Amino acid sequence: TVTVQSAFRYDYPTTRVKQAIRRLNKTVGARAAAVIKEDEQKILRDIIRRSANFYQESLHRLIKEMGDMFAAVPRRRERRLHIGFLSYGRSLGKQKLPRAINFTAGFYSLGIPPEFIGVGRLLASLSQLELALVKKYYINLRSDLERAGRFLNRNNLNHLARKSRAWSTVAKDVAAVEKVLQLKLGPRTTAERLHANLAEQLLILRKNKIKAGQLIADGGKLRKSLG
Repeated sequence: TVTVQSAFRYDYPTTRVKQAIRRLNKTVGARAAAVIKEDEQKILRDIIRRSANFYQESLHRLIKEMGDMFAAVPRRRERRLHIGFLSYGRSLGKQKLPRAINFTAGFYSLGIPPEFIGVGRLLASLSQLELALVKKYYINLRSDLERAGRFLNRNNLNHLARKSRAWSTVAKDVAAVEKVLQLKLGPRTTAERLHANLAEQLLILRKNKIKAGQLIADGGKLRKSLG
């Protein structure tokens, strides 16, 4: 199964897209799907439950602090409302969550990718057997976190962590990911360093919805996705 982001269609050169399509046509379905043994499934389900606990523990406290960021994400398209039978909820307990694009864009624009929320504490809690099992079936774990980490702004995270317990747990997550997976997170390219600069401006101007919205849009262009 392949999931393709809209950025794949709109934000990359045609030659790169065609090259990627040829690669997908050649490789997708070439190998049989992995079969997870029942005893391994039991362990993985427990890991998933623990991961959700770490994630929700932090997110409960972060949602209110991120409200102005979510509201500042510029609308890029009109949507038909999902109501009644076709509606679906986005909530965490009694807290209402924004749409996925606003949620992801808000965190990424601040230089704090949401992929790290809870993940570091989970990895640090795993036994060697459990960690080996996660790596076995989540083969892109390291590369996914490494890629997300290129948009990490430590200055912003450390500033927020000094004032908030919720953000301090995210800082611990980042440190644990680096230690367990032996990664050094942070921007590498010129575009990624420019993104870090925008994130620091955004932290200062986040209460100004118009200026914040423009900075979020500019950051999305550098990432090649809004959220």
